[in-house]
Amino acid sequence: MSAAGLVTDLLFRALRIPAPGRAPVIAATHFQWNCTTYLNIVFLVVAVVVSWLYRNRARFGDDGGYAKDMVCGMQVERAHAPATHVHDGRSYYFCSDRCEEKFVKEPAKYLADPGAAPMGEHASPGSEGGQDVEEGSDTAVDPVCGMDVDRADPAATHVHGGITYYFCSQGSDLLK
Repeated sequence: MSAAGLVTDLLFRALRIPAPGRAPVIAATHFQWNCTTYLNIVFLVVAVVVSWLYRNRARFGDDGGYAKDMVCGMQVERAHAPATHVHDGRSYYFCSDRCEEKFVKEPAKYLADPGAAPMGEHASPGSEGGQDVEEGSDTAVDPVCGMDVDRADPAATHVHGGITYYFCSQGSDLLK
């Protein structure tokens, strides 16, 4: 890049093209209202309005058609939710039948701390890919959502690198 600048300078000198005059002040020394100032203010206002609309989108009827699974915390499309349950007059949507079963057994637990079940009792930092620390355990942990999955009756399984992964629903099998 500096070589190109040097070549350009030598070319201008050879053709006797004078160097352009330089402004004595590069940056303004005082505040001035100009088009850049007005544009900055307009776009700050636009950013605040867009942020406010996004945070209050449910108030205006656009909730996006998605709900949060109260058990595992996964995002579920309401129109195609594998399981739903009405509790105290409110509908809840779940990513699998197993999440719904857990919610029906202990709704107060999941309403108090929604989505806190992943990586709950059985998963630990030492567990790998749906495998519990105890090899003889009857349950495994779904590597996608963190739910406990019965090894005898998983919705889907996948073997990768010699490790069997157990999934709570068919849609969770993302390793294929």
